[in-house]
Amino acid sequence: MHDADVVLARMAALAGGFARLTPGLTIQELTDVERRYGFIFPPDLASFLRHTVPIGTYWPDWRDGPEADLARLVRRPKDDLMGAFAQGLFWWPGWGEQSSDESEDAATAWRELALVPPLIPVYLHRYLPSEPREAGNPIISWYFDDAIVIAADLESYFRWELDPPARLPDPATVRRVAFWSELIKR
Repeated sequence: MHDADVVLARMAALAGGFARLTPGLTIQELTDVERRYGFIFPPDLASFLRHTVPIGTYWPDWRDGPEADLARLVRRPKDDLMGAFAQGLFWWPGWGEQSSDESEDAATAWRELALVPPLIPVYLHRYLPSEPREAGNPIISWYFDDAIVIAADLESYFRWELDPPARLPDPATVRRVAFWSELIKR
């Protein structure tokens, strides 16, 4: 058994502690999901989902889940940020100064957020950044407009769910991801 196979088996066993494990997605199924929802799975999540698809409450069912529910999960972080914007709680400094025209600012926020790499739902409100397209992206716990890094990578995340450590990882020690790492530092 190769090292990658050992890791995948360990991750599946950990996920199986709180999900029913079903056969993995085919390459075609993975490609269809990526095309449908506008992201590319990083290699570690793609390998995991080719190995097994966890099914249960709060797991995204990438094979048979309702498209509208999956789309909502994928959009949730950006929609939540727009909700915070609408309440006057969020404006990204990189977007420049806010104008006095709320509809112009909303258009700017939507346009800029469309350029932000999506977060991919993993479980409940836990997300994996879609970029960089490398194994080892951190797991972000997302709630409304609040985000924290709860695990340095996918494998450590599965261990975290079953036995949460006393302390979260320092965001400065995990891989930096476009936009989301800066948001977490705020």
